[in-house]
Amino acid sequence: MSKKQIKTVDELIDKLDNELAWRKKEIIQANLLISSNVENTPLSFTQKSSILIIYANWEGFINKAANYYAMFVFSQNIPLIFLKTGFLEIKLQQKRYFDDLMISKKQVVRKRFLDNLNKELYSKDIPRFEDTLGKIYISTDSNLSSKLFENILELLGIDSSRFLTRANFIDSVLLSYRNSLAHGERGYEIVLEDFDEVAHYILKLMDTFKDSLIDSSIRKDYIRKLDKSHETNFI
Repeated sequence: MSKKQIKTVDELIDKLDNELAWRKKEIIQANLLISSNVENTPLSFTQKSSILIIYANWEGFINKAANYYAMFVFSQNIPLIFLKTGFLEIKLQQKRYFDDLMISKKQVVRKRFLDNLNKELYSKDIPRFEDTLGKIYISTDSNLSSKLFENILELLGIDSSRFLTRANFIDSVLLSYRNSLAHGERGYEIVLEDFDEVAHYILKLMDTFKDSLIDSSIRKDYIRKLDKSHETNFI
């Protein structure tokens, strides 16, 4: 598969808006099905499936949006030395530079890692992106907890303070119900008011994440702060 690029902020906005629109529609429709449940009765098969649909769209949007933002950053053709360290980690991980380093105590292995690191810092090569499992920039590991979400925010250099209170609530309700169903438990002991609140939070979080990525792309937050002696014409 050829390299994929998102070169402008407008292209990024289009990608994020298109990705968010259909997912929000599915979440709202799925939550309406769950909300129609009669109190103290088991969820129907369709209602159980709706929980999985809500979770899948929440995780799927964060995954897609994070990768779109990384694609946008790499498409700017800025050497990694001028980007925040999360993008350096993404590129080095794709090339598996860390593998030998993690299992070896040999100095020559560390030396080779540093050689490769030095080479990559000044490279403008765009790391390869393939929209398949194991070949994307950022993974949600099919289990998007608040901790993993926080890790993604840190990797992208996004301020997490706007997100985590709501994300913790999602852990305790949505992720809990989703895991119960995924592990073959009955999964119908559900507090409908809590679930309505989770759906509301999810939609807010998705909007906030999208807006944060757009704001960061406009402000060029992906560029790390350098002192005057390191400024160049690359940026």
